[in-house]
Amino acid sequence: MAASTSTFLLAFSLAILFVGGATSDCYYKSVTYYVHVVSGADGIAIGTDEVLPGVNASVTGSLGSAGVFQLNITQEEDIQSKQVGFIRGFEIYVGLNASDPTTLMLNTVNYNDGVQKGTFQMHGEANFNTEITYDVSVVGGTGDFVGARGFSRVTNLMTPGSDSKFRHVLHICVLNSLSLSTL
Repeated sequence: MAASTSTFLLAFSLAILFVGGATSDCYYKSVTYYVHVVSGADGIAIGTDEVLPGVNASVTGSLGSAGVFQLNITQEEDIQSKQVGFIRGFEIYVGLNASDPTTLMLNTVNYNDGVQKGTFQMHGEANFNTEITYDVSVVGGTGDFVGARGFSRVTNLMTPGSDSKFRHVLHICVLNSLSLSTL
């Protein structure tokens, strides 16, 4: 019994040390924001534009087509709530047939809510027709998000007859000032 207790205490101590102890190179941060896809609404958002056609639409649907986008993000779900930045990027359709709208997305979020300011980059894959919630990787950042690593849990909030909107809940580790001073 004593051996298993000491093994547990050692594992627990190491977990504290590496996950959030005083020697950690980063700290946890969570941010929630909303992305609104409103094509043609001047000043609200700029929708997507296709820049590359698909490989062979009659066989593969949108496979290989690519689009670029810039969309506004807000602090609350209501599109009229405080704008806290925008998201820019591109998407490539990678589904293997016409019924598979899976996309590979790469984008940068420019965020400024008056308290936190900076950018972070996200990479991920999503199928908007079948996935209500999915995760994308956060793989870097600047400003208050310097060195960000983690993920964003994205939830599709679209309802029939409305414009698309997505809730992003960011779960990231950001470099702390001590680790920055050693760079």
